[in-house]
Amino acid sequence: MKKVSTILFVFFLCVKIIWAQNQNSYELTSIKFEGGNEFSASDLKHVILSKETPFWGWKFLNSIYHKLGSAPEYFDSSNIKSDLFSLKSFYNANGFFEAQFSYHYEADTTNKEVTLNYLIKEGEPFRYGVINFRGLKRVPDLISKQVSGKLEVDTTDRFSQDKIENNVTSILTFFYMNGYMNAAYDSTVIIIDTVKNRTNLDLYFSPGYRFKISGINVVKNGEGKDYVSDTLIKELIAISPEEYYDIDKIKNSQNRLSRTGLFSSLKLQGGKSDSSHVYVPLDFEGTIGTMNELSPEIVMDNEQNSFNLGIGGTYVRKNFLGDARKLTLNTKIGLTDILHLNFANITRAPSNRDSTYQGYYELSTKLEQPYIFNRPINGSLEFYIKTRTQLRTNIIAYGSKVGFDFEMPYHTFVNQLKIYYNIELYDLLTDKIQNADFNFKFNSVSSIIGTEFGSAKTNNLFFPTKGYNLSFIIEGGIANSMNNVIGSDSVIALYVQIPASKLNTNEVAYFYRLQENFSLFFPITNDNSSVFGTKFKTGYIQALNGNQELIPPNKTFLAGGSNSVRGWRARQLVPTDTVSYYGIIIPGNVRGGTFLVEGSFEYRKKITETIGYALFSDYGNTWNGLDQFRFNSLAVAIGVGARYYSSIAPFRLDFGFKLYDPASNKWIFKSPPFKTIEISFGIGEAF
Repeated sequence: MKKVSTILFVFFLCVKIIWAQNQNSYELTSIKFEGGNEFSASDLKHVILSKETPFWGWKFLNSIYHKLGSAPEYFDSSNIKSDLFSLKSFYNANGFFEAQFSYHYEADTTNKEVTLNYLIKEGEPFRYGVINFRGLKRVPDLISKQVSGKLEVDTTDRFSQDKIENNVTSILTFFYMNGYMNAAYDSTVIIIDTVKNRTNLDLYFSPGYRFKISGINVVKNGEGKDYVSDTLIKELIAISPEEYYDIDKIKNSQNRLSRTGLFSSLKLQGGKSDSSHVYVPLDFEGTIGTMNELSPEIVMDNEQNSFNLGIGGTYVRKNFLGDARKLTLNTKIGLTDILHLNFANITRAPSNRDSTYQGYYELSTKLEQPYIFNRPINGSLEFYIKTRTQLRTNIIAYGSKVGFDFEMPYHTFVNQLKIYYNIELYDLLTDKIQNADFNFKFNSVSSIIGTEFGSAKTNNLFFPTKGYNLSFIIEGGIANSMNNVIGSDSVIALYVQIPASKLNTNEVAYFYRLQENFSLFFPITNDNSSVFGTKFKTGYIQALNGNQELIPPNKTFLAGGSNSVRGWRARQLVPTDTVSYYGIIIPGNVRGGTFLVEGSFEYRKKITETIGYALFSDYGNTWNGLDQFRFNSLAVAIGVGARYYSSIAPFRLDFGFKLYDPASNKWIFKSPPFKTIEISFGIGEAF
């Protein structure tokens, strides 16, 4: 009993102490910065140690469970000294060497709250002055001049330590690509000229020796090591003796080796140099797994701008017939636009399904080879069957596609290049339009050659905070199309727009197709947790002879959906002046337009490493021809989305509202908000 009393006494004493501490603590409700014009308050808040207390909702969640929400932040005067030092360092790193700082705080004893104010006198910013490179005496004159050319600063720019560091990284990469395997950066000496407000810099480098490749050492392990020869691995690496060590080529070789699927792990790097410090070997070490893989899968994707769900299976045969070829057999079946599906349709007969029913089935065989024509070109040959059912319209595509994906240096402007040829038989069959005794079959055999090229310069695949992506698609094709109509004369008259002499005939059309995609990202805060991104996409397709209705429907443009204008469903934004299929009017939005304009503005915020949200505005539509474009026919959406950043890919749930609907010429203010909402689920960011 005495022990129990002692334990209870100690427990209540601890509770009382903690309670008393909380009673005497003041929450830091606001941090303000006065006098600073160059940097935002959010940037400065990320620099200092003191933090503002979160809003009451986050604190409430945290009180329920410590892993939810955020705990209160309390004022601690001992942090002020660190804050002042951090602010001084931050301003120095951005060219304000004469900035001065002071502080004061105000306490509300009634509510136990504190407002902390930092007073800033920025002074005049210092610009770049003379910049010298040190340590390059043993470097050839040509290399030295090229190093100087890598420095991207302007004497009119304000000094920025981050910009200097980015330039140093660029220069080191240049050294690594030109034989200097052990190049290093020593330090920067900054000489401040207070008379001219200039910063003169001495950048010290240690390039080291310049190495050539002496050969490739191969070490293999794993259960499949006997099936892959050393010669094949060296051919895939494709770096010859006497070449200068080049980190860019080594990275491309690693990517090429990875694409084969032969290796569960691999490492390629420079080895130990010889005593002359002229040659260095490349050391390769890889673990080779089984040559056969069979895997079932749950299929989730965003094709056709909608969230689709299905099941499938994949068989992969590695090193098929040698030369690191990879054979892939894939099949999948699923439902399209799953969020808007009426699941009762699955068990109904086709004649009783409503317009929400959309399903698909795909079967494909693909052969890939990572190094063809003795060049770093990834070649592929694919045969496929794709079917899609939309209400009472069935679409089947049989095709074959051969492609050549060229390896391009990352540092060049065009770092992505692909050339392809595609031949496809496209069948569209409609059964009893609107219960009328009328069947229509449209098919086209199209032959298309195209190229896709562009520049990918973002700093992160899943959550880009800086850089841009730019791509162009140019296609030219020929389509041989045929229609077949069955029905009574009275019904045919309702749906057919061509003379009877053209029924059950075929025609040939030549056409070209252009598409451009551009996205740009830049950080809003220094910690890269807040990002602004924008996208612009446009496309145009035109028949060079005949009517545009002879263009295969699967080559036209559609808008709406989770990767498009998020206030509308997938494939919902099609031209109001519906173009017929070879003279036949088919309801159901299975054909798009010949001109597309689409874009987005999006603010992305990461609350934690895995949780975030987005605010967005999308616009876009499709038209039949450039002359049909009108600004007042652009659909405009606004919305908010939740993000979960998994290790595989981001998952997002977006709530889009029709801000302006061109179909009714109505703004959101004239319609009930919940009648304008569209919910979409996606994998990966919208752009």
